[in-house]
Amino acid sequence: MYNVAEIVRISPEDIQMVIVRSVDKIAAYAVDEIIGNQEVVIKTLGTYLGAMNHLSGATILGNGKVALILDASYLVSH
Repeated sequence: MYNVAEIVRISPEDIQMVIVRSVDKIAAYAVDEIIGNQEVVIKTLGTYLGAMNHLSGATILGNGKVALILDASYLVSH
């Protein structure tokens, strides 16, 4: 287990974390910003980016920007 505040040398109150849980594992990821929660349609990437197991696909946001969707279960298990 690591103390993120010590590693990046900032106050613990300034760290935003996303907690991800898989069937038998749990992980916390430090993030720059939490934008919000949205329901989206995920489009697979096919072979466009090669073997990128950590990505589930992509979606187009309401503002027209493309957002890549991380595969949370893959990230927790690796």
